[in-house]
Amino acid sequence: MAPWFAFNELQFGTLTTNAQARDQQRFDSYGRKYHYTANLAKRDLPLLLNPFEPQEWQYQTGLSHPALFTGFDFLRVSLFGAPLLLLLAAARWLRSRHTALLLVPWLLAVVLLAVSSVGANWSIMLPRYTYPVLPGIALYGAVAWRRLGREERVPLAVLSATLVVLAATWVYAASDFLL
Repeated sequence: MAPWFAFNELQFGTLTTNAQARDQQRFDSYGRKYHYTANLAKRDLPLLLNPFEPQEWQYQTGLSHPALFTGFDFLRVSLFGAPLLLLLAAARWLRSRHTALLLVPWLLAVVLLAVSSVGANWSIMLPRYTYPVLPGIALYGAVAWRRLGREERVPLAVLSATLVVLAATWVYAASDFLL
């Protein structure tokens, strides 16, 4: 959250954007007639599958290095792809209470973001708003990797690779953003 707060403080003079910033962005981006609908929320759902770097860095640093895109693809597969594969391969595990405890918070966050976006007539379908519920998805991903890989070291290897990709991203983007 710190990079987001820093960006807002630098750009808007406040830790979180206020109505003035929202109105300015809405007019600059969409003109006077803007209506955020459920169809737009559905269109924006894939944005929630990329919670790995601050959104602001995408625009100011031009995170365009091919290795970073490959790393982000790996992160999406490791965090969302393996759990989806497990759901398809072992559907009965989906009905367990443990699965619900890990997945329901993220699903609720997605629904709340969509409803809030439509209600506020402004898209807040941003991955950073799912940060508090990502640990449950990550834990579910570790369980999925363990069950799919049938090897105890598979989740540790995926975690290690994930940490390397994230560290490289933050070093690359932070140096470009701050220098």
